[in-house]
Amino acid sequence: MRVTKAGFIERQITFGYDFRMHCNSCGRSSTLNGADSIRLESENNARMECDHCDGSIHFGPLAADLRDQDDPALDGGLLSKLSWVWLSCREALSWENTG
Repeated sequence: MRVTKAGFIERQITFGYDFRMHCNSCGRSSTLNGADSIRLESENNARMECDHCDGSIHFGPLAADLRDQDDPALDGGLLSKLSWVWLSCREALSWENTG
């Protein structure tokens, strides 16, 4: 993560990450990669084993957990700086150009 001279935070966002699914049995999160999610969806009715207990997780949007507990966007004091950089750098997405 890099901080600009103006104090804004720059960070690279990619989709090269695993999913984290919440287990209702133990309350912890288990990791699920993209390939396994496709395979298990058809083979096992979208169920996976919990990494921490004997529980089974029916994965999907309702079981999805935070990908990164330390994500700076979760800090309310930093959120406005992250949003501002995104919106200010994307002219095509500005309110003046959408309407």
